[in-house]
Amino acid sequence: LWLPFGWNLLFMLINSGHIYRIVSEKREAERLPPAALKLWHGVFEHQGVSAVDFAKLLAAGTWVTLRKGATLQQEGQPSNSVFLIVRGGADVAIGKSMPSYSLHEHQFIGDMGLSSGIDISRPVRGVATVSTNQQTTCLVWTRENLCEVLESSPRLAASFHAAVSADVMRKFQDPSRDPGGSDAAALWRGRYASVLEAVLSTGAVSEQLKGQLEHFRSIHRISAEEHVKMVAACGWSVAEYAAGSGPATAVAFEA
Repeated sequence: LWLPFGWNLLFMLINSGHIYRIVSEKREAERLPPAALKLWHGVFEHQGVSAVDFAKLLAAGTWVTLRKGATLQQEGQPSNSVFLIVRGGADVAIGKSMPSYSLHEHQFIGDMGLSSGIDISRPVRGVATVSTNQQTTCLVWTRENLCEVLESSPRLAASFHAAVSADVMRKFQDPSRDPGGSDAAALWRGRYASVLEAVLSTGAVSEQLKGQLEHFRSIHRISAEEHVKMVAACGWSVAEYAAGSGPATAVAFEA
């Protein structure tokens, strides 16, 4: 009888571990302030982010309340922050020819690369100017802090990337925008160029990152010719990109 007794004991330990995790997450959720709890339910819980992991995201970020007209991201300028709107909203303006549009609560700003699983700890050049259109509260992470917490937990990283990807889909399903038009294509080319610039500025690109960048290109229909031109604009040759090593370049920092 020792064999079935041993298996039963093992199953009891496993179930006890699950019960402890569920109770711990419930207690963690009960300790969250109302605004944070609403954010967890609205953005992260259905993507598989537990209350414990969400608490890690909260600890890595900062709550900021901004007046109407505050600039969160400037087109053409490097930004070191990723924003998640908790309350309020923001307007997005791209150049002079593309129509502006609005973002609302529970939407991300400055998330370039994250929707494709690319975690960049360096500043990324903005492709749009984003300004608050009312008093707005955001949860803000520096890219370095966000990368650290995501690297510490692959499960959390996968769920966070899924949350960002879901938000990207929601933005492009907005009836006020034309998701299949030339404006959208130009926006994604600009986003890819900014992500590529930030990645190559380190002087090295791993096979994993190259695969993620290729996935980005395939989703948003960025041609190989456009990719080659963007690589050259970063001061790299095609051979250097293939080898994964090229010149490192400084990226201006802007908090």
